[in-house]
Amino acid sequence: MLAAMRAYRAAGFDGPIRPDHVPRMLGEADRENTMSGYTNMGRLFAVG
Repeated sequence: MLAAMRAYRAAGFDGPIRPDHVPRMLGEADRENTMSGYTNMGRLFAVG
């Protein structure tokens, strides 16, 4: 992920990062009204 972020920066990319199908952290449930694989803590983990 770090290598990808560095490549995006080097190419001049200036947009949001949106990980897809993030891990589900222990004790975390999917958010209401969303599809499976989109948890808040898992998303933070994936970006971090």
